[in-house]
Amino acid sequence: EEATAAHLLVDWMAAHGVAYVFVLVPDKHIVYPDYLPDAVHRAPGPYRMDQLADHLRRHSTIEVLNLPPALEEARKTERIYHKTDSHWNDRGAVVGYREIMNRVSAWFLDHQMRVDDQFRCLSERTNHWKPDSNIRDEMAVHHVHVKDRGPT
Repeated sequence: EEATAAHLLVDWMAAHGVAYVFVLVPDKHIVYPDYLPDAVHRAPGPYRMDQLADHLRRHSTIEVLNLPPALEEARKTERIYHKTDSHWNDRGAVVGYREIMNRVSAWFLDHQMRVDDQFRCLSERTNHWKPDSNIRDEMAVHHVHVKDRGPT
């Protein structure tokens, strides 16, 4: 069903001269399965997202970019998802941006991709309060923000 909708979208875009890349972004549990509770067990076989990517690559002309490998590599050196929720942080978004731009850069030769040294990472710690007391929670949350350095 998803593959059919994607085919229709890509066909329409191609007919109107629009380049398109289908980007698959994993949920946090795919990149950080080791943080799931012991009671949660992954179903055998490939993830549904990987099945879709494989199907589209084999049976269509859709340009597919599956981000898990890049995010799994990045997690070895830095936190790329927020610690307290399921969304990627700014560093994870930069990894996704880099992968997307590497893929589409051949389509837009007159545009240059911003490189990592054009971004600066800012860190801040935020302490959370326990809702039922005035005692500071032991876990301080470390937030990372990526800001554009501006013209070089």
